[in-house]
Parts: sequence; C-alpha cells; structure tokens
Amino acid sequence: MRFQVLSHAGLLVEHNGKQMLSDPWLIGSTYWRSWWNYPPVSKELIQSLRPDYIYLTHIHWDHFQSASLKLFPLDTPIICPRGHFDRMKRDLNQIGFQNVIELRHAETFEIGPEFKLTSYSFDTLCDSAVVIESPQTTLLNLNDCKIMGHPLNHLLRRHKTPDFVFASHSSANSRACFEIIDDPEEI
Repeated sequence: MRFQVLSHAGLLVEHNGKQMLSDPWLIGSTYWRSWWNYPPVSKELIQSLRPDYIYLTHIHWDHFQSASLKLFPLDTPIICPRGHFDRMKRDLNQIGFQNVIELRHAETFEIGPEFKLTSYSFDTLCDSAVVIESPQTTLLNLNDCKIMGHPLNHLLRRHKTPDFVFASHSSANSRACFEIIDDPEEI
C-alpha cells in the first residue's frame, strides 16, 4: 500500500492498482474564502489523480469541497457514512454524482483485491473515522472524528494496530492572528 497526504485532509491511498481518494479539497478556498490550502496542491498532482473511489468523512466544506469533487468524472463512486440524515447523498446527487455508496457504522467495503475500508460514525453529525487496510498496512484516518475511550477501543479491537494515524490538529483557530491591545493608542 502507498499513501500520500495531498492537502488539509486530502489523502490518496493506492494498492493493487486501485486508487482511493479521501476528502479531496484540492483547489480554491472554503468557508467563504477564509480557509486556503498552503502550500497549494500542484496542478500536476491534481491532474495525475484517477481515483477508483472517493471517500468523504463528513459534510464540512473542508472535507466535502464541491469545486474539487467536480474535477473528477461524475460516474466516480463516492463512499460516505450513512447517518441519521441523507444530506451528504442529496448534495452529491445535486452536484451530479449518482453512484453514492453509503456505509453504516462499522460497515466494510472492498475497494479491490486485499484493499478495503471500514467506516465508523460515532455521532449524529456523521463525522466518521475510516480504517483502510491491506494485508501489510493499516491506516486509521480519524480526521475530525475526535473519539476516545470506549468508541476508540471498539474500533481498535476490530482491526490490526494502525501503522499510521491521521488526525486533525486544530490549527483552524484565531491564535497568532492578532494581538490583544488594551490601549488604543498602541495601534
């Protein structure tokens, strides 16, 4: 298995001739032009992507970015967690993607020979974690899914110990963006 972090939460995983892309925010901005990928993803890298499947962890715009999704053929199968609502599927259908595969909590999907993923949704917002496996390598993509304790143990008991874990680091905050100045004369 080969993998490459592409951007923010974008992850490319390849195994046995199959390519799976997760959360492809590759171009432009999100959240009303307030978030940008830095450094930008190269055009050459974007043009080289030929995903057999795309997995979306959840519907937040830095993971479900329609401008980037539209770079891929509309018949590309999109895998996503099935939650208590069908918003993600409806939005994908509206973009033009009709081959949407919704996975229930702890459901496994075969991407190809010896290449599978298992989706976990621990809350009502469908902020999923995904385990991606080949016989030699196990990836745990937690992304924004902040689980611990029993839910995390439940997930870990069902799979080999992850070789690599991908998790958010909460850099999207206002720290270091401004200084608090009490005296307006100092401005």
